[in-house]
Amino acid sequence: MFNIIANTLRTILNSSSKKKLATNFISLSFIQAANYLIPLFILPYVVRIIGPEKFGILTFAQTFTYYFTIVINYSFDFTATREISLNRENPQRISFIYSSVFYCKLILFGFATLSFIATILFVSHINENLNVYIATYLINVGFVFFPSWFFQGLEKLSKVALFNFITKALFATFVILLLKQRSDFLFYTLSLSISQITVGVLAFFYGLRYYKIKLIRISNKEIIYEFKTGLSVFLSNIAVSLYTTTNLIILGFYETETEYGYFSAALKIATITHSLIVLPLGLTLFPHIGVAMAHSKRDGLMMLMKYIKWISISTFLLGAFIFVFAGDLISILFGHQFLPGVIYLRIMAFMPFVSGLNNLVSVQGLLNLKKDKEYLFITLATFVFSLVLNVILVSKYRSFGTAIIQLTCEVFMVIVATFYVYKIKSDFIEA
Repeated sequence: MFNIIANTLRTILNSSSKKKLATNFISLSFIQAANYLIPLFILPYVVRIIGPEKFGILTFAQTFTYYFTIVINYSFDFTATREISLNRENPQRISFIYSSVFYCKLILFGFATLSFIATILFVSHINENLNVYIATYLINVGFVFFPSWFFQGLEKLSKVALFNFITKALFATFVILLLKQRSDFLFYTLSLSISQITVGVLAFFYGLRYYKIKLIRISNKEIIYEFKTGLSVFLSNIAVSLYTTTNLIILGFYETETEYGYFSAALKIATITHSLIVLPLGLTLFPHIGVAMAHSKRDGLMMLMKYIKWISISTFLLGAFIFVFAGDLISILFGHQFLPGVIYLRIMAFMPFVSGLNNLVSVQGLLNLKKDKEYLFITLATFVFSLVLNVILVSKYRSFGTAIIQLTCEVFMVIVATFYVYKIKSDFIEA
């Protein structure tokens, strides 16, 4: 396995911009480690205090809040990243993009907050744990400020990695000091929100000062244009969220909070590889492949094929590791009381492999080719497929059915997206 991973990195390092790619991949992995590994390291401490039921409540609140995060982030992680990468030598244009994205996020945050307030007041299932949902929602303040798209576009991520790590370390310290008994479980989600707000504000003003960016006035017409430009990708993000998180929301209304906690533990382990390896690598490659395709779509597609080969082999082996050692992983991270979740973890063990392929083919391929409408069609089709599976499986099989849906939807999207990309690739080769 380690030889395959080494070959993957060696393949990346053989490109013309090898130093920058390696630095950004390591930096993004470091950021993701801060975001996921530090909370993961303290998770055994947390879950042994709060138990499966409270963990289920926290996970449902985070899943629910994610809908509003999607709205606030809009499509900027892709469209703004793409614009920054193509205009990195134009300071005036960068200031315009930086300002317009920030103002758009403020508008979206206002809309999302009003929607959130209306929902928590009228949905009894949520109203029962009102403080948990409010504390969890505060994380979106951090997402308003954090300009991840800006650093991705410039391929300058190493400078934000360190203070992000320090913030998450402080978060872990905060949890360990304050979480002493089951009733203190609110401190866990509150500290997550505070850490993200801190990271977001620091990164925002760091970007302004270090890169000498000026917040400029943006007209209403320009803001409307910004929304229109990213609409297709935003709708695609909504569709992706609907087929990934709606499964969890629907399950929350059928499953007990304790069983939901077992499933959530399994899902967290199944997705941790994606968060620490696939996502950083994908975000690193996105502007890099985008620039390559801007010069030559044929060469960009050939580059994409090369990355698909090595990354898919690596993530497949990691999935096999998760499948074989599912029981040990759950026991170590969550404790023996979460062992009923082993069956769910084994079903979802190869999600890192499938979601990794999905990211490479759909995001790196279609979005960098500016096939935004095709990407939207694929995600909407996957959402409809997901709804059909939910109707058939969740009411009868509950968590077991949702685990199958999580994996099956990723497989479905990969198959359809691969068809589109290979069709485009064949057209270029024949031409």
